[in-house]
Amino acid sequence: MSNVSKKELIRELALRKRDDYEFRQRYQGSLWDYCVLSDPVFFTEDRWYLKDLCKHIEDLISKKYLKLMINMPPRAGKSYTVSRACSWALGRVPNGAIMRNSYGAKLAEKFSGDVQSFVRGDAFRSVFKAELNPLKTAKVEWALKEAKDLSYICSGIDGGSTGFGCDLLGISDDLVKDMKVALSATQLESIFHWYLFVHRTRFNLKPPTPEMMICTRWSRKDPAGMILREEPNEWRVFKYPALVKTDSGLKSFCEAYESTDKLLKLYNNHKSRGTDWMFNAVYQQEPIEKGGLLFPADRLKRRYLRDFPKQFDFRIGYCDVADEGEDNLCSIIARVHEGYAYIEDVLFTTAGAEITEVYVKDQIQRFKPTQHLFESNAGGKGYARKVKEMLPESLRSIVSCKRNVTNKETRIILSAGNIIETFYFLYEVDMNPDYRKFFNEMTDYVRGRRNQPDDSVDALTGLSQSLFTSTEVTAEILGGE
Repeated sequence: MSNVSKKELIRELALRKRDDYEFRQRYQGSLWDYCVLSDPVFFTEDRWYLKDLCKHIEDLISKKYLKLMINMPPRAGKSYTVSRACSWALGRVPNGAIMRNSYGAKLAEKFSGDVQSFVRGDAFRSVFKAELNPLKTAKVEWALKEAKDLSYICSGIDGGSTGFGCDLLGISDDLVKDMKVALSATQLESIFHWYLFVHRTRFNLKPPTPEMMICTRWSRKDPAGMILREEPNEWRVFKYPALVKTDSGLKSFCEAYESTDKLLKLYNNHKSRGTDWMFNAVYQQEPIEKGGLLFPADRLKRRYLRDFPKQFDFRIGYCDVADEGEDNLCSIIARVHEGYAYIEDVLFTTAGAEITEVYVKDQIQRFKPTQHLFESNAGGKGYARKVKEMLPESLRSIVSCKRNVTNKETRIILSAGNIIETFYFLYEVDMNPDYRKFFNEMTDYVRGRRNQPDDSVDALTGLSQSLFTSTEVTAEILGGE
């Protein structure tokens, strides 16, 4: 080989080394550039909110601040971006450790598997020199060769992360599974307790572990709401509602995420079913308590009694016995026809049991429903037995009991959409003072408010759940789950 060719070879190798160094420096220094390199089809400039998210995560990892909360609509790519960010962070600091926990082990392990596959991928290996330790590749805990012990650990809230710590990043990703959990004060309290006394105890104190919380803002009592109340000035909140107000009306916050037309159609579908509060929680990141009235009068179906169906499938009654002195007994009679319930009569009174037993007996004799259900909780079973004994023998088989075992507020909120969509109420409520009081209390009921009268909505919910196999509604998600 000539001296000239040797010089050219040395020069070419030097240029390659320089280019390789510059390449690595670029993608190690920018999470967004690394994401684009990893998946250029998904990470595009028109998804500008993901570029913003990458900048926030960079700032968190570099400890410009220590606590970051991400509230974004479903299917926007937040968890996918965070998974890419985890691989990027471990490539930069291969002896660091990340913990990422979720509501269930299956989801947590899915995220873990994603990050592990990214570390094995071409983009990661072209930018970073770190490699997986082939002896530690379990989804619940795995390591790079450079790790002190473990590089990535995960669990569901029903599991534990005890014994392992994290110093690079501590992540809680969707600790609240769904609306049903979000409406249970008991479950939310249990989740928050786990978050404080299991999840957070794995963080380093000195230097402190940066923390990220990814969540839907279901309720003021969810983990995000509770921790923001306890640490109001410590969190950076990255929040994008799906629909934003503009001078020309509501529009998608990003057309590359989803079109305005599709989002408005979805919103209007929820609104027509009386579940716009659910859309607002899932897509707008507004806690359900913000929605106000659960049964606004202008959203309820109304008819005059003369327009109720004369021919119907059957009649049904439902009675919720008063728990305490100031509570109302509520006994409802409804005609049921082709999947709709027409509320034709209501007893709604605080009178004593010895008086209301006669009232309910007379109501049953007058309307002769196919079945008259009594909620058996709080003495209802004994009350039903007394009413049954007062009825003629031919009507006693009508009386039966039903026990509710789920949380009252959860049942009410999850049944609200079905009641708005399938129940008809009388226009002439003033003709019956009990019906008027019942209707006024129902239409004054505020979602999430404590210690408010709820006898009317509780009885309606019991009737709804008795009539239909499932009256619980779920949030409609564009593109499915």
